[in-house]
Order: sequence, then C-alpha cells, then structure tokens
Amino acid sequence: MDPITALTRPADGPPQGALVLLHGRGSSEHDLVDLFDLVDPERRLVGITPRAPLALPPGGRHWYALREIGYPDPATFLATMQLAGEWLDGLAESTGVPLERTVLGGFSQGCVMSWALGLAAGRQRPAGIIGLSGFMPTVDGFQLDLVYNQLSEAGSWYLTPGFLRITPDVVREVMEIAGSPRSPYFEAMRRQTVPPEALLIRRMEGLLFAVLGELRAGADWNALMREGLFGLEGPTTELGLAEAEWLGGARPTVAPAA
Repeated sequence: MDPITALTRPADGPPQGALVLLHGRGSSEHDLVDLFDLVDPERRLVGITPRAPLALPPGGRHWYALREIGYPDPATFLATMQLAGEWLDGLAESTGVPLERTVLGGFSQGCVMSWALGLAAGRQRPAGIIGLSGFMPTVDGFQLDLVYNQLSEAGSWYLTPGFLRITPDVVREVMEIAGSPRSPYFEAMRRQTVPPEALLIRRMEGLLFAVLGELRAGADWNALMREGLFGLEGPTTELGLAEAEWLGGARPTVAPAA
C-alpha cells in the first residue's frame, strides 16, 4: 500500500472552501482534476484529487480490492480507511480549510470512500458529500454513524423499493425510531442540532405518513420518491402519469386584477 499523494488546483485568493474528489477504480488522481474549473470557474475553492494507495489488476489505482458489489474486501478497505482518514485529517493544515468547509466527492470506488470517510462512526463530518455510481459499504469492523442508521430506518418506507402497505402499526414503529424516547437512537438525538427548515420538513413528512397509515395506503413509495425528486425518465407510476396528464392539459386561468 503506497502513501496517498494528491494534485491540487489552488484557489484565486484565500479559499472559501475545499473540494476533494476521489477517482474511481482503475483510474488515477488525474481523472477528475479538470472538473474543478467546470464546477468552480471562479476558483473560490481549493481542489484536491488524491491518488488511491493500491495498484491492483487489471491496472490503475484502487481504493480497495474488489470482491462483491456492496461488500469491499475488509483487509484492503480498512487499511485504506486508516490511511485516507489520516490524510484527510491533515488536509486542513496544508489548505487552510477546515473539514467543516470541505466537500468530499467521488465516483465508483471514490464514491464508496467518500461515503465511508464522511459518515463513519467517530469521524468528523465534512460540509457535504457528493456520491456518484457507488454504494454504502458493508464491511466487518466498519461502522457508520448512528445518524445515518437512524435516517435509513426512519425513511425505510420510501427508501426501500417495492410495494408497501402503510398501516398504523407501520407508522407507530417508524415514528418511534424517528423521535420517541423509546428509540434506540434517543441518546444521540438529544445531542443533535437540526436546522429549523429540516425540522419543519420532517414534521410535514410525519403528518403525511400518519395520514397514509390511517388510509391503509399501499404503493411503491420508493418509485414515487425517485419520480418526484429526480424525474429523469418521466413519470412511470399511476399517480405520476395522472399528474403529468393534468399538468399538460388546458387549465382555466385567472385574469389579472384591473
């Protein structure tokens, strides 16, 4: 395993933040460096592209040995986490930008490492994470932060693909995880700081969820969520098609007041 080296695109003047981009499997630190001038043409940020520490077949640099999608090789993954974590922790000294003003981003294996470095239990949180074409790693000896686990369980009704019938029992179970003193995450919740806007959205989500439970509504809520948030391929659900038809039809307009 080699030391982590990196290319740096400096900011024009004192950097307002930092953007760290981790390349994918079989690539190198040169792969993503041109993106800095595309996403930050004014050069407000210092950009850093580290090189993965492993040279493995079939060539290029790797962050860990590939075994099974979703389950990185534990030995190489954990060793890279240690090495990359130490490198990231020392980055503020060389850039002058603290981690709370640093965004991690990555593609493929770089996405996996961005999620892992940004959300691992016990690690400081970056300003944000950009993950493209990757997954959340499952590795013996590696734990994600409790906040991620709580959000995953509380949002399981729309994060999990497939049909789900929402009943009052389902609502009760999810709401207990999300905010009850009986939640296994309650002690962590007591130390959390939530922006008012996010708190309002969570309360609106909870009210909607409770209404769906009273209605015993059933749907593929994950498909509806992806359709509403991304809509890249157009509507595919019955509700989405009906809404598209309504939006595309002629609707009465209100004449402006004289």
